[in-house]
Amino acid sequence: WYYDEEMTMPYSDEPIEEETVLYAGYQKPGEVNISFHANGGYFTIDGKKVSSYQKSVAEGTELTLEMLAIPAVRRDMEQGVGYKFAGWLTDTDQPWSDGITAMQNLTYFAAWESIDSFEEWVEHVKEQNQETGENPGIYINDYETLQALQKYIASGKSTSEDYFVLGADITLQSDWAGINKFYGTFDGNGHTITYNNVTTPLFQSVNGTVSNINIAGTGKVSGGLAETMGPGAVIDHCVITSGTTLSGENIGGIVGSID
Repeated sequence: WYYDEEMTMPYSDEPIEEETVLYAGYQKPGEVNISFHANGGYFTIDGKKVSSYQKSVAEGTELTLEMLAIPAVRRDMEQGVGYKFAGWLTDTDQPWSDGITAMQNLTYFAAWESIDSFEEWVEHVKEQNQETGENPGIYINDYETLQALQKYIASGKSTSEDYFVLGADITLQSDWAGINKFYGTFDGNGHTITYNNVTTPLFQSVNGTVSNINIAGTGKVSGGLAETMGPGAVIDHCVITSGTTLSGENIGGIVGSID
């Protein structure tokens, strides 16, 4: 089964959360399939993230990566560790080599190198964006990665030109310190930040643009989303959900105070 009629995006048992059309695929006589698995990463094709890409070619074709037109492969930071694409390998760790002859179906898996520094990770994503001409955002998918962002900004790094996207619901623990002096763009993507007895909201101060975040849980905080909203800041489509319990000085639903 495929997401497209051209049979380049195989369905790989991903959860389907919206109405989706799948196409039956058939291998034609005299053709072979060359498959690439993102191996923890993803391809973005026509706005859809998929874990595999496939190309059918005539048997005997001399293969190159350029002629297969493989989309850029990315992998988000996981638990504070980023990943850089390191090439294509078979399941026996044989690397891709241009010029091989396609005599049978072939499958390759993405290899990844880890990036432990959030600063290096941000620079890597920017390099990818320059190479592809795309800017899908720097995804924050778990608490450890959100903490890495907080520490990155606390160290004095600027986010004024950076675009962050929340990729999952996240629960903030009691050790959460709050993101201070945020000047970039943060899109919550409709996800929920849940407070677990925190003493600082998601942001200490917002000076950039924050949107599409739901806040839930319990915390002794001055503002549901941020303690302070600075000059020129924009907060849009952010919601404190029913049942959320907040307390603190200068208490406000979304922000505690506006400079």
